[in-house]
Amino acid sequence: MNPLFGLLFFERDPLSWQSLGGWNLIYWIQTVGGFATFSVLAWLLFGYPRTRREDIAAISTFQKRIFFTGTTLAIPMLVWQGLCVIESLLASITAGPQTQNAGGSTSLTLIGPLIFKGFDQRPLWMQIGLTLGGLGGILAVLSPIIANLFRFRFRRVEAVARLAFKEGVRQRVLYAFSALLLVALFAGWFITAKPSDQIRSYVSIAQSSMMYLLLFTAALLAGLSLPMDMKRQSLQTVVTKPVERFEILLGRIHGFVGLMTMVLLAMAAASLIYVVREINPEASRESLKSRVPVYGDLRFVNLAKISSGNEFKGENVGREWEYRGYLPGTRATRINPPMAVFAFNGLPASLGQKENMRAEFTFDIYRTTKGNENQGVAVRFTVIGQGFVNGNEELWRKDRKDRRDLAIAKGEEFSIETEQKLDNELAKKYGYYEIPSLPIYDYQTAGISMPGGILSPTDKSKADKSLPELMIQVSCLEPTQYIGMARYDLYLRLDEDNPGLNKLWFGLNYLKGTLGLWMQLMLVVTIAVVLSTYFSGVVAFLVTLMVVVMGWSRDFVGSIAVGQNVGGGPLESMLRLVRRDAMATQLEDTTANQVAYRSDELYRAGMRVVIDMLPDMERFDFSIYVAEGFDISWGLLGSTFVFLIAYLVPWVILGYYLLRWREVASAN
Repeated sequence: MNPLFGLLFFERDPLSWQSLGGWNLIYWIQTVGGFATFSVLAWLLFGYPRTRREDIAAISTFQKRIFFTGTTLAIPMLVWQGLCVIESLLASITAGPQTQNAGGSTSLTLIGPLIFKGFDQRPLWMQIGLTLGGLGGILAVLSPIIANLFRFRFRRVEAVARLAFKEGVRQRVLYAFSALLLVALFAGWFITAKPSDQIRSYVSIAQSSMMYLLLFTAALLAGLSLPMDMKRQSLQTVVTKPVERFEILLGRIHGFVGLMTMVLLAMAAASLIYVVREINPEASRESLKSRVPVYGDLRFVNLAKISSGNEFKGENVGREWEYRGYLPGTRATRINPPMAVFAFNGLPASLGQKENMRAEFTFDIYRTTKGNENQGVAVRFTVIGQGFVNGNEELWRKDRKDRRDLAIAKGEEFSIETEQKLDNELAKKYGYYEIPSLPIYDYQTAGISMPGGILSPTDKSKADKSLPELMIQVSCLEPTQYIGMARYDLYLRLDEDNPGLNKLWFGLNYLKGTLGLWMQLMLVVTIAVVLSTYFSGVVAFLVTLMVVVMGWSRDFVGSIAVGQNVGGGPLESMLRLVRRDAMATQLEDTTANQVAYRSDELYRAGMRVVIDMLPDMERFDFSIYVAEGFDISWGLLGSTFVFLIAYLVPWVILGYYLLRWREVASAN
């Protein structure tokens, strides 16, 4: 069986603890602080004049000082937002065919190049000013929460949570939607799949069924609950007690998340039994895995000077999806052939203690000729450690040949274990190992074994610290073929391939993958509860679904916001459809087109604000790891959870103010 299995691709690098800091943290501060600063300005212009003087006098001096300090620090952010508004207006005035190609827009204003420069390319003085302004806006918005923090009690939150939990259980809609999952679990009866694709299909069915049903149910329960309590006037009993509005909000979120968590655990256990029970034994042996990969950095070297690629992207063979770079083939006798180099650093010490390390890979093949029928493309693998110096490759080949010939001459049995021991000794001595030729097939996962001794050079004093700890060089040996690869197409395996424990590790990994769905439930419940503090139940439910759907389509929404989508904005696209014009052609400079261009430019300015409010839903989907047999690390889960909390904190603060301003005594 040759499984089409073990293939992960990432358009963006997965989250890690390192990715949460640096520029990403600064971007979060500036983005959240920008919304907070705008809210403070809106309150100062429209809310403060309408506030009664006795209410202002009742505010503590401590809260006033925090608000004043934050507002003062937020002045640079206010100036920035004013410039952005001016830029958007001027860009809409100058928009037209002379500044806009098909599907894109360009500003002609003087401040545009500064505002639309890449986030990490802005001047240092601007970054410092905007970061301080963002912190000031956040501080001003948090001033009442900070002042009331000493009155916060978890016991009251738990009481409200228990009430929300009981209300959710009493609503029959939860049982109805949960029962629908049983129908989805038997969808495998009507889906035929090759054994190599069976796990992928079953995991996709189970995870997708749970996601759609539970997210829909969570949005419905959380969105309708608070408005129904207000309509029945049962919430007045709660607010008359010594309970803060913030505690009511957190209690509602906590209760519904707890309820949906219990439902999710039951469904996850049932779906896991379904997945493991239904697959055939052949697919179980090949696919029930939980690989623990270690990825390196990829670059392409020795490309021709007339090459269309570079060291980071490789050759471009004309395929529309540019995720992979392509390595051109060459003859084995060439001195400096083109190579793809995977460099690994920070490897665990346990790898060097193994007799054999295993690397797995899944490459794409681009053929310029048919090649040999039913045969793969020959590829050479070269493994280099820090103990390598120039010339060691020839010494390794000679020493290995001499030892093998000597053993054969003495009549010694040369077993696999003996050869592995020899390779380990030579790898420690020379820091080198190679596989001269190995046939690979298009998109089929294969692996190579390497001596672990290459990570433990015999003479560590001569180790070249400038080299990576391990390098795997890949060369294509057939001149008319290309090998396509990306950074995540080759990896080292830290785990042992133990057939007796593979099913257990797969089950644990499946449950870890369900944590991604739990994070999505937490996100949906929080947004629905926050929106229900202001909107009616049906509106809160629909807006929540809209936010989630747009979060799944965030890349497309982003392309519209920056004007990179084909066909332009809404009005331009409508004109093209009415006139039956091609999407890629430039429209004429007419009055109607000018109106469309300028209206779309204002629309894009609004979408650039909306895009920062949308959740990145793809970050919480771990089903591809489970389906392809890769372990979901605790570091990935932890960093993703922190990423989720960073997104939900502004929503909770918004809910605090909405519930605080809501007239609860009203029955409407």
